[in-house]
Amino acid sequence: MEEWGIVVEGDWAPEQNRTAKNKLLKHFLSEKKSGGGECRVETVDGVARAAVLFKSRQVRDRVLSKPIHEITVDDRSVKLRLSEDSPV
Repeated sequence: MEEWGIVVEGDWAPEQNRTAKNKLLKHFLSEKKSGGGECRVETVDGVARAAVLFKSRQVRDRVLSKPIHEITVDDRSVKLRLSEDSPV
């Protein structure tokens, strides 16, 4: 099955990747919060970056069209930078 990815970067500490991954998944699964839908998230140890892989190109495009994305990691608001580059 084909997936459409985005790269997400934020100012969370690399040791917060597990928490950030869960928050990113919740954020990008929510159509209300992010314009998202069915997806999966992959992170890389030691890097504050993740790939979000969507099941639908339309969902990915809807997420990219939303100007601001933020999550909360350990009671701190983290602004996300999204790009259409190839995943992590």
